[in-house]
Amino acid sequence: MPKSKPLDGVEELFQIDKKGDRKTAAKTGKRKKGKKPISRKPVEDEQEEALEEFLFGAKDAAVLSDDAEAGEDGRHRDEEMQEEAAEEKERERRAEAGEPAWIDEDDEQIIVDISGKDIRRKLRVAEEEKKVSGKEYSERLRKQMGRLTKEVSWATRKRHKKQADAGDDLLRTSAKFLGIKSGVLPSSELLVERMKDVNIQDVSDAVIQSCRFHPSNNLMLTAGLDKRLKIFQVDGKHNPKVQGVFFEDLPIMTAEFTPSGEEIFVSGRRKHFYVYDLGGAQMTKVQGIQGRPETSLSKMFLSPDNKHLAFLGVGGNIALVSRQTKQWVADLRMNQDVECAAFSADGHSLYSAGKGGLIYHWDLRMRRCLRKIVDEGSLSTSALAMSANGSCLAAGSHSGVVNLYDTEQFEGLSAGSAGGGRPAAREG
Repeated sequence: MPKSKPLDGVEELFQIDKKGDRKTAAKTGKRKKGKKPISRKPVEDEQEEALEEFLFGAKDAAVLSDDAEAGEDGRHRDEEMQEEAAEEKERERRAEAGEPAWIDEDDEQIIVDISGKDIRRKLRVAEEEKKVSGKEYSERLRKQMGRLTKEVSWATRKRHKKQADAGDDLLRTSAKFLGIKSGVLPSSELLVERMKDVNIQDVSDAVIQSCRFHPSNNLMLTAGLDKRLKIFQVDGKHNPKVQGVFFEDLPIMTAEFTPSGEEIFVSGRRKHFYVYDLGGAQMTKVQGIQGRPETSLSKMFLSPDNKHLAFLGVGGNIALVSRQTKQWVADLRMNQDVECAAFSADGHSLYSAGKGGLIYHWDLRMRRCLRKIVDEGSLSTSALAMSANGSCLAAGSHSGVVNLYDTEQFEGLSAGSAGGGRPAAREG
């Protein structure tokens, strides 16, 4: 059998003797006596690498490519982290400066017409202004929102107070210890918190004309021109609807709880009115006031002693009706048209006013006018209100001025004609 020819290059790594045995070139040399042996390991490693390169070729290029790609990805990640850190710093800077976090460059190219819809016409600076740029439109919307709404807590960046100031604030009020939300307020400010709408469960379909609280329970009524009387339980969160009544032939202008809270009197621009019983959920129709020509009973007032009802008529007439019998009792007449009235706290007196700037003080027991009081600076009094203890009378006019009077000063005024007495306004 012929002998196989050795591969090219193998002779450089191995020596082949005549007998065919392979011996490495390193092993052919004899070690000399007295000298340290030379380390063979580096030589053997080089020979192994040379043999691997000869048999399998150079190192895999894919491995080198993967290593290069891994290094490139690492550099990209580092660059992305640096960019994110820079963006975060820029956002913080914008927030501290009050600048918007993002600006749409296309806003400059948009033209908005603000002369058409009413909601946009409110944004005009001048009457003849018709169109603005998108950027200007956004800025005006932002300003209008700031005027209409208060600053909310979640949109406000927290400001760290000094430790010394925190201790002073803690000792200034006991609200935190008592679980009260409010603390110390300046004397010129009132703490007001917006709650849920009372009629959020059933919104009226027309303008609400009357809204009253129950005298003893957490109930509230609403009534309007949609002919519906609705009663809600007020809790500030859900405000569930308790009852609802539909009056087919009466657009409601006035609805009042009786002082006992057991009934509700309902009236409007009709010659009849209704009495609704809360306990029995029944309504009773009263066919007007016998002997009176009024066709509208829209302005109605109940006395605190639960004895009388007062209906304002035309020509300065006031019809006094018994609450129990629902029958006419007496007429009170002013020298000018009557627009408003208010009972005294004990129900023994009635104050009425209208055009002319005079307030009439009536004694319901004697059915006569005790005095006429000049409403200072008013030509037409549009509203009257009496305090719960009867010590103050508030008179509002169409000009927007509200005068507050001390009722004790009325006692010194005698009955007079047009001109009457001039009590001093109560100092607050």
